[in-house]
Amino acid sequence: MMTGGVFVAGLGTYIPESFPAERAVELGLYSRDEYEASGWTGAAVAGDLSAPDMAVRAANQALARSGHRPSEVGLIEKKSLKVKDKKLVTKYNKN
Repeated sequence: MMTGGVFVAGLGTYIPESFPAERAVELGLYSRDEYEASGWTGAAVAGDLSAPDMAVRAANQALARSGHRPSEVGLIEKKSLKVKDKKLVTKYNKN
């Protein structure tokens, strides 16, 4: 289905601060074996910040980047991405 007159005016993201993987191992949150096997050095950890709050931060960034006023925007779309086994996973490629 094609829809005319629909444009992406701005993109925004919010990624929490990275928590060092070595520190997670020290705290018992991550196994030493997995740490050594994965090669990961850290992970984004939201802490007390909820998913909706992170979405609002990303939406505000997208709006600021768009150059439009809120009254000029017809839709704000939220998408999430996650990494599984070092591969990007979306709802479209869950393999």
